[in-house]
Amino acid sequence: MPGLVKNNYLFPYSLLFFLLFSCSNNAIAIIDPIFAKLDTGTDHSYRKVAQKVIVLSSENTQEELYDIIEMHSPKTIFLSPLLSAEIPAILSRDENTVICLLSAQEPKPDKRLFSSVFYSEGAAELGARLMASYIKKAKHNNENPLCIAIFSGKASQSSAPELFSSVFESENPGASLVTERIYGGYNSKAAQNIKNSDYRAAYISAELQELDDWAANAFDKNTLLIAEYPLAKPTQNALFQYYICWDIQESLIDLDRMRQQNSGNLSQAKWKTVQTGNKKARKP
Repeated sequence: MPGLVKNNYLFPYSLLFFLLFSCSNNAIAIIDPIFAKLDTGTDHSYRKVAQKVIVLSSENTQEELYDIIEMHSPKTIFLSPLLSAEIPAILSRDENTVICLLSAQEPKPDKRLFSSVFYSEGAAELGARLMASYIKKAKHNNENPLCIAIFSGKASQSSAPELFSSVFESENPGASLVTERIYGGYNSKAAQNIKNSDYRAAYISAELQELDDWAANAFDKNTLLIAEYPLAKPTQNALFQYYICWDIQESLIDLDRMRQQNSGNLSQAKWKTVQTGNKKARKP
């Protein structure tokens, strides 16, 4: 069978080419233990872009980090958010290493640093579309239910409130939306004032430790509740029906594409909607 012999003859060369191509990327991902614990899908997500994924132990993480870099001599390093403080020291080790970072904040720019940032505006846009789609069903029943978007603490000082209102209005013209900026963080008086109104749906962007307080004290169990929650798990908080979370895998794929194409050094990371097991909110 000449065809089979020919294919067998070429196979070792094809395999060699594949191995050389794979190794040329020489990318590793180094993950801090806290991030790995919060996001149980870390290993799977980072393997989409790195040949090796290493989770640091809970002790001597800094020393272990540099031992790993010394051992593997990677051309590209993917770092988890909490390791961003080590970027200047890593880049100073040589002139060739490239770093890719997912982060909640913009790092100091560097031509060898590629960053994808989870801006709250991205979560607000997705949350507004989700709330609008829910309310559209109520409008079919000749209702115009009242909705609210709360931006508490740090979130109140961003452009997310304006973006939420704009997207919600464009998706659902004429719908009733109240946007609240609570500059000092959770406020029991503000929560009580909100509870006095019959809100059908609410979006909350606040410090994580405040989310339960807003949900429990500002709304009843029938209100549809949506929260910005970067690394939430579906069963984590029964007070909310939806979380707007970091889309780690898709953001990493986009980040790696930006690095390979050298199409910039900073991009907006992606968010995703996660539904919880709470189904108590009233139907539209």
